[in-house]
Amino acid sequence: MLNIEFLKYENFAKEYFHNSTVPKTGIMKKIYEVIQSNIHFMNLIRDIDKNQDKVRGELYETYYLLHLRVLYHLPSNDEFINKILIRTIVENILRLCVSLLDCNIGNLKEASFSTLKTNLENKGFQHKYKGLSDALNNNFGTYSKDVHGETVHKLSEKEYLVSIRTADNNLHLARLLNVYKELNSAIIPFFLKEIKTSKSDLSGATLSVMLNIVGEDNYDIFYNK
Repeated sequence: MLNIEFLKYENFAKEYFHNSTVPKTGIMKKIYEVIQSNIHFMNLIRDIDKNQDKVRGELYETYYLLHLRVLYHLPSNDEFINKILIRTIVENILRLCVSLLDCNIGNLKEASFSTLKTNLENKGFQHKYKGLSDALNNNFGTYSKDVHGETVHKLSEKEYLVSIRTADNNLHLARLLNVYKELNSAIIPFFLKEIKTSKSDLSGATLSVMLNIVGEDNYDIFYNK
């Protein structure tokens, strides 16, 4: 099924971004697969999270839409937009973490990164989930710095715009792939552990879907908590 869906995506990329070098790389498929994995996992969490309020429901939807934007902008070959999306996704994940840990924040959707981070630290997040904490903090810091320090190119406007689409960006795409793989592997244990839903709340069919999405080791985190 995934191969069929990827072929549809590849055709979309070639039709609407026909000058782009991205569809010609093998990395595009790998990024697509990781993004789809992230989407499927969080959709599962959203579906089984029986304690979600309106704000958390909106954060789940934002997570989904941001990942669709990653797929939309990927063939544009625009590094700047890709970096903004990573930064925004990291913030979205932080808000979801804060929501699941019941941190006392008034307006969660408007809270700053530092406020989110401080509230999570007060819950011991950086110790209990060091891998996720490091991944979020490091990527937010790296891609905030990159966004604010965008290089000014000595090209005409047209040359600069064309160069975005036609540049050989394999190194950037490889980094992009690593970021989304890192986030994927880091968020799964946290959400499976902290979601209030237990195995007794779910059908055998849903548990089977979970096992297929997260793998046996992560499944055991949820099943045995």
